[in-house]
Amino acid sequence: MAHSLLFHDVYNEENFSAMAYYPHPYLPLLENTSTTLFPTFSDETVGHKRLKRTTSTNSLNGMSRLQFRDHIWTYSQRYLAAEAVEEAAAAMMGGSEDGKTAEGEAGDEMRLVHLLISCAEAVACRDKSRASVLLAELRASALVFGSSFQRVASCFVQGLADRLAMVQPLGAVGFVEPTMNLMDHASDKKEEGLQLVYELCPHIQFGHFVANSAILEAFEGESFVHVVDLGMTLGLAHGYQWRQVIQSLADRAGSPPRRLRITGVGLCAKRFLVIGDELEAYAQSLGINLEFSVIESNLENLRPKDIKRKDGEVLVVNSILQLHCVVKESRGALNSVLQIIHELSPKVLVLVEQDSSHNGPFFVGRFMDALHYYSLPFLTL
Repeated sequence: MAHSLLFHDVYNEENFSAMAYYPHPYLPLLENTSTTLFPTFSDETVGHKRLKRTTSTNSLNGMSRLQFRDHIWTYSQRYLAAEAVEEAAAAMMGGSEDGKTAEGEAGDEMRLVHLLISCAEAVACRDKSRASVLLAELRASALVFGSSFQRVASCFVQGLADRLAMVQPLGAVGFVEPTMNLMDHASDKKEEGLQLVYELCPHIQFGHFVANSAILEAFEGESFVHVVDLGMTLGLAHGYQWRQVIQSLADRAGSPPRRLRITGVGLCAKRFLVIGDELEAYAQSLGINLEFSVIESNLENLRPKDIKRKDGEVLVVNSILQLHCVVKESRGALNSVLQIIHELSPKVLVLVEQDSSHNGPFFVGRFMDALHYYSLPFLTL
C-alpha cells in the first residue's frame, strides 16, 4: 500500500517514469500500468508543468531559492520512485518471513536514502545549519562496517561533509577553494584502499592493458616519445601502467626509443614526483632513457603552453578516470579541457571512463546518479 501511495504522489506531481530514469531496472513495466503510473494531463496542464521546469533550470544567479528547491525536488522524487520499484520487486521475490526481514532492512535503507537526499539538497542550497543536523544523523546511521548500503552511504556522508566545508553563505557565488587538495590530504588508509581496489578489482588493470596497447602501437618505430598523463590514475602508487609500457618498450623488436618522456598532470605534485623517481630508476635498470616531469594543475586550469614539447617527438594523451571529474557546473569546463587536448594534436588520445554520468550541471542530480552507480559494486562485496 505504501508503494502505491508513493507511486500515486510521484506521478501525479511529475510525469516521469522511474524505470526510464533507472538504467538497470529490476522489473519490466507491465503493459497495463499506463493508466496507473502515467496519468493523463491536459495540454494546458502539461504546458504549465513544462514551463515550470524550464523556469527552474535557469542560471543559478537568477534563480530564487524556492525555484531551486523545486528543481531538486524533482530529482528527489524520481530517485525515490525508482527505489520504490526496487522495494516492490524485493517484496514480490521474498518469502513471508524473509519478506518481513527484508522489508525492515529496506525501510532502514530507504530512510538513509531520504536523509542523504535531504542533506544533498541542503548542501546544494547552502543551508549549512540544516545540512549539519542531517550529517550528524547520517553519521549515526551510515556505519562504516554495517550493511553494504550503510558502507556506501558512509562514503557519501564524508563527501557531503567535504563539500559543505567549501560552501559559501547564501548570496555568495561559487565555492571556497580547499586549503589543500583532497588527494594530498588523503590518509594512508585511503591510499591503501586504492591499492587494494587495483589489486582485487580487474577494471583499472584492464583499462591499463587496453590503453597501453594503443600507446605502444602509436610508439612503434618512433625514437622520441612523450606521454601526457592526466591524473596519473588517481595518483595510484608505483606507476603500474608506465612500468608495463617501459618493459614493453625495452623488449620491442629492434631498438628501444632514444627518449621517453612522461608528464603527469594533477594537483598531487609531491606524490607524482615520488612515482616519477621510482619510474626513472626502473627505466634505467632496463636501459630506457626516461624523463619525468609534473604539471601541478587541475584539468580546468591546464593550458597548452604548460606542456613542454620537443621537436620530432610523438605525443600521446592518456586519461584514466579523469574527465568525469570535470563537472559542467563550471561553465564550459569540459569543453575547455577537450579543446586543450585538440590543440595539443596528439597522435593518440587514450580515454578510459566509467559508464556513468557524474558531471551534470546540478549537484543533486550528480549526487543521486553517483549514489546509485556506486551502490551496485558494494552490493557484490
